[in-house]
Amino acid sequence: MPRKDDKRESQAEVNGELDYILQALGHQVRRKVIEILAEEGSQTYTELMRKTGVDDSGTFGFHLRRMQKLLKKNQRGEYELSELGWKAYKILKQLKGEKPVEKIEEKVEEKEHVEKLTPLVISDRMSFELTEEMAKAYLQRGKRLVITDTLKVVIHPMSRELFDKVVESISDVLTLYAPKNLEDLIHEKAIDVVSIKFYTNKPPRISVDLGGVVTSLVSGIVSGITGLVTGITSGLAGKTLSLGREKLELVSDEPLPTKNVRKITAVVNGGIIELREGDEPRLKIWRPKGRRPMINVNIEEDYIDIELESGKIELTVPENKIRGLELDMNGGFASISLQGVEYMKADINGGWMKSKIATTSKNPQMSISANGGGGEIILNTKEPPREANVELELNGGVLKLTINTSRQTKIRTQGEVEGGIASLKLDYKDIPPNYTEQGYEEADSKLTIRSEVLGGVLSVNINR
Repeated sequence: MPRKDDKRESQAEVNGELDYILQALGHQVRRKVIEILAEEGSQTYTELMRKTGVDDSGTFGFHLRRMQKLLKKNQRGEYELSELGWKAYKILKQLKGEKPVEKIEEKVEEKEHVEKLTPLVISDRMSFELTEEMAKAYLQRGKRLVITDTLKVVIHPMSRELFDKVVESISDVLTLYAPKNLEDLIHEKAIDVVSIKFYTNKPPRISVDLGGVVTSLVSGIVSGITGLVTGITSGLAGKTLSLGREKLELVSDEPLPTKNVRKITAVVNGGIIELREGDEPRLKIWRPKGRRPMINVNIEEDYIDIELESGKIELTVPENKIRGLELDMNGGFASISLQGVEYMKADINGGWMKSKIATTSKNPQMSISANGGGGEIILNTKEPPREANVELELNGGVLKLTINTSRQTKIRTQGEVEGGIASLKLDYKDIPPNYTEQGYEEADSKLTIRSEVLGGVLSVNINR
């Protein structure tokens, strides 16, 4: 007879699968991918991109990563639905009131010789360059590269077939340079890469010199990215603005229907979102000229849910009202300036976030997870907190955190750095990942920072 615990675990697993499927079905591109693979059979990355009508390879790669549990690759390297993917297809057809096709078991002809390649991890480097000669040598030795935790990676010109065979993945990289003809393959294999740059002729010559100062590196990256985005988002003229080469036009400018907002949740997959306080709470929406904005906003009495993929949203909320902020960042840019926040949770998988948070809470809570992209975050405690907690998990990307607190506040850090690089400073002096300030246990005001760095670059500065 099944135990109750077993039933609960089984139900939790089902609920987890259902949540994942519904998230994947939440975008028309992902729904189209599922239908194509179910009804037409396996497809290459390029074929799927063409049939879904997505022009940008980076955007399409993002959608595939958001539904990766629904997909798998066959022996030809083509995409097909996993078992969970077939469940998603049946649910989709039921929601549309249509009859699903039966699952087709594709027969893949066995090759006379199937190459078995052993993974070789290239990691913890300032820079790495993969030439055609190196790729051929790795292939002859039966190696398949996993490139990770590297500041700059340069892929030299080579055939698509050679690159696809030799490179398994590229992750936790600040800047990746690659030939233009490999663009779709790069986006398919790149995970948690801050910047991807394509060239058409010769690869760039790269030099990396940290000079032993992590904070200088982070500050340079932060100022470069935020300066670029500030230039893009400023200069509003009337009802239009420029986002790179794309023109945006104002399509909605309405007063916020509620003044009791306590919580904001936002999923940002692209575009620009600005959250700030003001005397006149308003909601403004810009769209790419001639196209419908990919924006969903759900406003209730005490909370607001936002989903953004293109265009721009500007939300002005009443002063000192927001208590909770949750952000799921997968692309684009977010600018946040709020006071009174008691807890903040941010998952950064791509894009860039610039935020300034002030709190008067006695027990403020902040949790930041970065797997790619990154951001610059400032936390100001206006009054000495009784017990403040900051949780940091960095698997890739770049994160700069500045905490301004009271002189009465005693500091403790707990953490480990197993990959990437990290810098922690207290009153402008270096401290280790595990540090307890004298007098911490008996202090009336405490700040604990827990950090786990498995990749990327982290800089934490605590100022009193």
